[in-house]
Amino acid sequence: MSENKSVIKRAETADQKIAKGEFILTAAHDMIVRDGIQGLSMNKLCAACDVGKGTLYLYFKTRTEILAALFVQKLGTWANRLDAALSANMDFDQFCMAYLECIKSDPVLIDLLGIAARHFGTELPNDTYHETLAHLKHTLENQADQFSNALALDAATASGLVWAFYTAALGASAYHTQNDVSIDLPAQLGQFHAALQFDRLFVNAVALYRRG
Repeated sequence: MSENKSVIKRAETADQKIAKGEFILTAAHDMIVRDGIQGLSMNKLCAACDVGKGTLYLYFKTRTEILAALFVQKLGTWANRLDAALSANMDFDQFCMAYLECIKSDPVLIDLLGIAARHFGTELPNDTYHETLAHLKHTLENQADQFSNALALDAATASGLVWAFYTAALGASAYHTQNDVSIDLPAQLGQFHAALQFDRLFVNAVALYRRG
């Protein structure tokens, strides 16, 4: 077999297991980028990684567990992007656009926001769900510091704004796949359709929190 062909076998050490788990997640991520979340299946992932189901189940027992692991990864990279994008004493509109662009730069994260809210609580084992929820809590708590520094807010106000922005992004996430869809509609319906876009919905939602 060619040395360039990645084949997963039973992990022998902790480091190998971590590396092979990351390989599976990378393959799953690539599949989602190409085919969307609905295109991800355990059978397709086995084929992409050249493994049997028994081997795959050593790392992830369900499709939802894979999505949860990707979500945790995405939370970390989102935090890093946001930290790089924000600066002290931004005005509210600048801040909104920086936050929006950080989310938009990763369409998979947008999809996972909705999946996490709708499915993780009922489809993950309790310990996995609690761990995933703890990562989300930690991310949003760190964002409160980022919000506070960028907008010169007290801790309580920053914490509330973090949840408002997260809720706005979560609500708008159901519509982001429409952004690139071209539909021939009458003018009035076209305007309505244009309003049902991730960007527009998010901006309109957080505009309610604009400081005077």
